Amino acid sequence: MKKFEENGFTATVTDKVVRWEIPISSLIEAFNNSPENYSDDGEHYITVKRGKRQEFAEYVAQQLMLECDSETGASHIENAIDNVFLNVFEGDEDFAHYPMYDD
Repeated sequence: MKKFEENGFTATVTDKVVRWEIPISSLIEAFNNSPENYSDDGEHYITVKRGKRQEFAEYVAQQLMLECDSETGASHIENAIDNVFLNVFEGDEDFAHYPMYDD
């Protein structure tokens, strides 16, 4: 098992699954500190109501799975994964077979 942690998020890779975990407290912290979430006076603009943390987390989870691209029908999470795939397609990763470089 391999574990990656960054900015309160955790990704775990086993021989069968990849699992992403975001503690609700980290999700709320990321929301509060979003560059898009500040008023003109530099204060947080929108906050999650007390007692509504679970509802907020469920909303975010559902939205990640819903369609965001009407042309492709892709969800937010599919778009994020596709962006990572693009890095592989454009890179030279040891784990990928690039037939155009075969001798």
